[in-house]
Amino acid sequence: MFTMVDTAIGALLLHQATTSLLFNNGAILGVSGLLRELVRTRSLAIASFFFGMALSYGAIKSIAPEVLPVYPNVKWDLGTTLFALTTSIMYCGGCTSGHMLCGIPRLSPRSFIATAIFFTTAATTFHILNPSLATSACPSKTPCYETIPSLVLKSRSLCLLLSLNALTIETLPRLYIPTIQTSASSPIARQAIYLLCGYTFGLGLLVSGMASPAKVSAFFAFSLFPLDLTKWDPSLLMVILCGMIPNMARWRWRGCTFFKTPLQGCDWKFVLGAATFGAGWGASGICPGPAILRAMAQPIWGSLWLLGFWLGGLT
Repeated sequence: MFTMVDTAIGALLLHQATTSLLFNNGAILGVSGLLRELVRTRSLAIASFFFGMALSYGAIKSIAPEVLPVYPNVKWDLGTTLFALTTSIMYCGGCTSGHMLCGIPRLSPRSFIATAIFFTTAATTFHILNPSLATSACPSKTPCYETIPSLVLKSRSLCLLLSLNALTIETLPRLYIPTIQTSASSPIARQAIYLLCGYTFGLGLLVSGMASPAKVSAFFAFSLFPLDLTKWDPSLLMVILCGMIPNMARWRWRGCTFFKTPLQGCDWKFVLGAATFGAGWGASGICPGPAILRAMAQPIWGSLWLLGFWLGGLT
C-alpha cells in the first residue's frame, strides 16, 4: 500500500546520509562499492558504516518493530541466486544507492544509463517471474496505490528517534568536523562519520520501505497493456521526490563541481553489469543495502548472500 508519509520521511534520511558522507568524508554512498572495499581492504572506517546499519535495525526492532519488513522464510531459490551473484558483478560500477541516490543527482551520464538499464531489466524480470503481478505487500482487494496511515507518526518514540538522528547528523559534523580535510586527517572522526551515516542510512531504508522485498517488488507490479495499476505501490516515487531531488539541489547549492561527469566506461561490460544487476533486483526485490539489513534478521540468508556476493565479485 502507498505509504506516502513514511517513505518520504525515510527518503529524507537517505538524503541526509548520502549528503553527510559526501561532504564530510568525500565518499559516495554506494553500498556495493563500500562492501567490496571492506572485503578488499578491511577498512575500519568502512566497517563502521555497516556496524551503523546493524545498529539501526536493532533500534527499530526495539522501538517500533511494526516498521520492520516481513521477510520470507530462508530458501535458496532462483531470485536469491540471481540477486547474490549479480549484485556484486563489478562491470556496472554501482547499485541503486550509488547510481540512483548519488549518481543521478550528480548528473552522471553513466548513472543515468545504468539506472535506465537495471530499472528496465528489474521490471521485466519481475513480470516474467510473476505474471500475476501479485505481491504480499498488497494482499487485499483494495488498490495498492491507495494511501494508508503512517506508522511512524503513530509512534512517539520513533518520531523522537528520527528527529534526534536528523538533528545529530546535520549539526554534529558541522560542530566537530567542519571540512573534509579535517575528517581525512582524523581516523576517529572519519570512522564516526561512517558510523553515523550508516546508522542514518539504515533507518532511512527501514522507514521508507526500501528494505522490504515485497514493497519493492510491488513498485514493479504495473501493467501497461492493458493498463492496470491496482497492484502497483507508488511509494518509492517518494525516494525520488524526497531523496534524489534534495541531493541534487543541496549539492549544487554547496558548490559541488562534478556535475559534468564524462561519459566513460560505458562499454558492453557496463551494460551487461547493469542488466544482470537489474535481473537480480527484479527477481528478489532486494539490493545490497536492504540485504545488509535482512542479514540482521536472517543470518543464514545473510551468510549465503555474502558467499554469492564474493563469488559474483570474482568476475
